[in-house]
Amino acid sequence: MEQTIVARKTLTEMEMPAQEVPVIAFVGNSVSFSDGLIRLIGSDFPDFQVKRYATLIQLADEAEAVLNATTTVVLEEAYVRHLSDDLESIQQFFPRANLALVYRDQTAVVELVRKLSRQSRLGQLCLLPMRMQYDNWRSVICLLINGEGYIHRDVINAALSPAPDVPAAVDAPLTGAVREDPNNGLTGRELQVLDLVSRGQQNKVVAAELGLSEHTVKLHMHHIINKLGVQNRTEATVWYLSLRAGAGRVSS
Repeated sequence: MEQTIVARKTLTEMEMPAQEVPVIAFVGNSVSFSDGLIRLIGSDFPDFQVKRYATLIQLADEAEAVLNATTTVVLEEAYVRHLSDDLESIQQFFPRANLALVYRDQTAVVELVRKLSRQSRLGQLCLLPMRMQYDNWRSVICLLINGEGYIHRDVINAALSPAPDVPAAVDAPLTGAVREDPNNGLTGRELQVLDLVSRGQQNKVVAAELGLSEHTVKLHMHHIINKLGVQNRTEATVWYLSLRAGAGRVSS
């Protein structure tokens, strides 16, 4: 009887698939997320890998197993500006992750909350104030890794208050030709990606040419489209070719 039990236990263990250790990913620099903070959270959540990545691009370059194991992605405040536009794309890259944004300046996130609320997408993002004591911060992290949401009541109250009147902005032309930066804020790497795309190269070819993953190329293209204010890669290509024809070269 004892041998039978042991045999059954061994068979059960063999049938159980190996699982990747779940990951809590902090995306930002060491000022936003210090080494000490990463170590402290790691010690408080020993069943998780707690990692810091400089950018979302760096996180997207991880192996697919790591991306699938990422349960929580915490972004630094610098991402607030384009987050309402990037949120869907980020969720596609990290489908199992609960997304959060940390902030020091409350005013920076109030308009984001208003915008997400109007779009009925407020439940897609958690907002975590850096000024909280660590015990409270840890409790919120615990909520995040369990799939729950959190937005501080001060942000909710401010978002529910009437927004100040803002003068209507004049729409900028699609090409951005009158802007001070002729490259519309595109980085050198983004310009390299766009140059290859403008030559008709597919994502896998661009990835091989630049030594990137296809995931990373897709994320670069999403950022390019948002920065240029265009609808798709075709319009981005038209913008790039127009810029190159007008300037003779593109600064990178």
